[in-house]
Amino acid sequence: MVRILKALLFRCTPVLAVFVRPLLYIRRWYTCARYFQEHSPKKLQIGSQTHTLRGWLNTDYELPYLRKCIFLDAVKPFPFPTASLDYIFSEHMIEHVKYDQGLAMLSECYRTLRPGGKLRISTPDLIQVLGVYGSRRRLDVQHYLEWSVNHWGLPRRQAPECFVVNNFMRAWGHQFIYDRDTLTDALRAQGFENIVFCIPGESVSPELAGLESHGENIGAEINCFESMVVEAEKPGPNTGAGLASCAESCADGERQQR
Repeated sequence: MVRILKALLFRCTPVLAVFVRPLLYIRRWYTCARYFQEHSPKKLQIGSQTHTLRGWLNTDYELPYLRKCIFLDAVKPFPFPTASLDYIFSEHMIEHVKYDQGLAMLSECYRTLRPGGKLRISTPDLIQVLGVYGSRRRLDVQHYLEWSVNHWGLPRRQAPECFVVNNFMRAWGHQFIYDRDTLTDALRAQGFENIVFCIPGESVSPELAGLESHGENIGAEINCFESMVVEAEKPGPNTGAGLASCAESCADGERQQR
């Protein structure tokens, strides 16, 4: 049934789309109006898929027909007022759009966040994935290579790194995989400050802790290996409060992970 609905909404003929898309926008307008009236703080999740969060405005491009999710094309201007959101969260979504589209998304995140508002993004870490080369003695790399071959049905070779990396770069509609420097530069270019990297599930901000769900699909250990999580703030009166301790705790967690 899900596949049928998805086909009708996104792979239908232009004639059907003329009738279907307006219904999504009407539903979005009603849902957003009700959410902004009833909830505080205001929290937006981009690319929720089936992982909808309670108390959040859950959005997705492919699955807006779910009862708790509305349609949002994240690479286009968001249908929200400037400085209207307190938190924005997106997990394993930005790598599915091109680099310039990712910049457009980050720009809209910055515009719609209030001063002092926070953005949290989880996405694959290019350096971690490419790091499987020359690191086969590490137990976590051995486990990741073995898991990738078994889980994705890749050719079993004595040196599987090439197959694992190619699969990761090309599969699931990946368009652009970031490393930390590139993601940091992209955030700073939009005006974000106090950029810190964390491990999945951890944050000094209670509203941003325990949000990630990708580990439920592939396993927490694998998710921690291949993912990076970044938090950034829109400058405001209290910008930076608590972020030093966040950076320290995240660094400690990352050292333990390794």
